[in-house]
Amino acid sequence: MCDPLPPNEALLTGFGGLPVVEFPRAELEPPDRLPAPGAVAWRLRANVDRGLPWEGVVSYVGRFCSEVDPAAVSALVVGNFPGEDGGLDWPVEDLVFTLAEAAHRWSGLRSLFFGDILRSENEMSWIVWEDLGPLVAALPELRQLTVRGGSTTGGLCIREHTRLAELTVQSAGLTAEVAEEVCASGLPALRRLELWTGSTEYGGVTPKALEPLLTGEAFPDLEHLGLRNSQGLDAWIPVLAEAPVVAGAGSLDLSLGDLTDRGGRAVIRHASAFAHLERLDLHHHFLSEEVQAGIRAALPRVDVDLSAPQEPEVDDHDDPTEFYYYTAVAE
Repeated sequence: MCDPLPPNEALLTGFGGLPVVEFPRAELEPPDRLPAPGAVAWRLRANVDRGLPWEGVVSYVGRFCSEVDPAAVSALVVGNFPGEDGGLDWPVEDLVFTLAEAAHRWSGLRSLFFGDILRSENEMSWIVWEDLGPLVAALPELRQLTVRGGSTTGGLCIREHTRLAELTVQSAGLTAEVAEEVCASGLPALRRLELWTGSTEYGGVTPKALEPLLTGEAFPDLEHLGLRNSQGLDAWIPVLAEAPVVAGAGSLDLSLGDLTDRGGRAVIRHASAFAHLERLDLHHHFLSEEVQAGIRAALPRVDVDLSAPQEPEVDDHDDPTEFYYYTAVAE
């Protein structure tokens, strides 16, 4: 099933199997009663307008921990916070430090989403974060982690975490440094990994940077692999066809990318490498109906998602014969 909107066009409504509820800011009228701490995924977010008072990150997180039993919280969603001038430069260093300081109180936390930020607040490629490794290490019971941003700066070296089973990095352009740090992380329980490789303009890693992942060395027990929102996806298909990590996985997600007939024909040629999959997600693509039919015929026992076909953009000014194939999130 395809995504109804690019992920940065709307705030999360659910995460970790729970509905998302935003913890109110101090300057707003408080609700009559807050939900039970473990019944919802709590969004921490303070996208205030310029000029309005803002209590600050430390006060806001501290008030959350005093009004919502931290030990009973199982899912957190971290959204946008204003900078000192109310602008786009959110105080990420203070935020990460404050969250890490409070982490020992969230003893039951299982799911964390960092960067639930709208495009109107900040483009995905502009969302920066500090090294999140210490924060993750301070949450030893964490099972699910999603991070959005990091096309320019950031770090995700998780030296050792024995419980983390799902890791997603949503990026408009994944840097080689972040990709290498993910591959070097000690995550023996990891079963689901999703990396948005993105545009080469903002990073866009090559298969070489993900070699420890593709060989199966980094995460030998991976059950699901997602390489999503990828520019130049056609070139990835032959590489993935020979990758041991794909041979061992049950599902492969290559959606939101710029797959064309060239890559589609490569899927058909290498069909034996993908025939064992339960599911192959290719939605948001530029495949002709002929190639789509060929993929279905070549993989009759695989649940292949070929929904959300796209039309390439045409350069009306310089060269009207030149087509532009785009990813779902390009900036």
